[in-house]
Amino acid sequence: MARPPNTPGPGDASSRLLDAALKLFRAKGYTATTVDDLCREAGVSKGAFFHHFANKEAAALAAIAYWDETTGSFFEAARFWEKCDPRDRLLAYIELRRRMAAGELAEFTCLLGTLVQETYERHPAIRKACDRGIRAHAGTLVETIQEAKARYAPRARWSAEGLALHIQTVLQGAFVLSKASGNAEPIEEALAHLRRYVEQLLPATPAGKRPAKELSAKNRAAPKELAKSKASSRRRSAKKAAEKKPSRPRSERASRDAKTGNRAMKTRTSSREEKRR
Repeated sequence: MARPPNTPGPGDASSRLLDAALKLFRAKGYTATTVDDLCREAGVSKGAFFHHFANKEAAALAAIAYWDETTGSFFEAARFWEKCDPRDRLLAYIELRRRMAAGELAEFTCLLGTLVQETYERHPAIRKACDRGIRAHAGTLVETIQEAKARYAPRARWSAEGLALHIQTVLQGAFVLSKASGNAEPIEEALAHLRRYVEQLLPATPAGKRPAKELSAKNRAAPKELAKSKASSRRRSAKKAAEKKPSRPRSERASRDAKTGNRAMKTRTSSREEKRR
């Protein structure tokens, strides 16, 4: 999740170090950022750094917690929550993420996604903290998605939790592609696709209902179409009956002809015997 750009922090040494960590970890990565870099960026001494943090990993964990707090406050106050319709609310969230993709890459890409790609194997504490942060942010959308699903796609088999995590998957992947390309175009395209996908999952017309105009027009057309279909079916049936009259089997016809011939022969024999008498 990307931190809102230009969010100011308090002026004490700890806060300045945390702001420095947010900036440098996103711009240079965890491995390439040194304690000296953090101190220089924050304008504090090494003694001040170690007064607040035992080591760089401790500073990273504190930065993650700071990130979760500041981004959580930002999204909690965002105006997309004002949307009454849950579908509109979810689409407004996606639009907000699109508009946030402005400025330098390090200003709008995600601290958690950046850190976890480097640290997932060697720093399990950082990996777990990143996982909690990403899932916690996804969780803020679950209730909205559940409401939208109940209204627009009640029979759908996907879950609200799954869609919430899928949205984060698209965002994190888009951040990676933007870093690879050096611009925000992949984010724009990815979020446009994501919006269309969500619109298809949650059709604008609630399940089981149609717009009144569309429904009435269909009902007016239905009787005429049904009558035409039935008439066409009757014509086809009559044509088939005329083309294919029922006929007796060949063996039956042969048996009938044989019986007729036998009767005729018996009649001629009887007539000759009567003449002889």
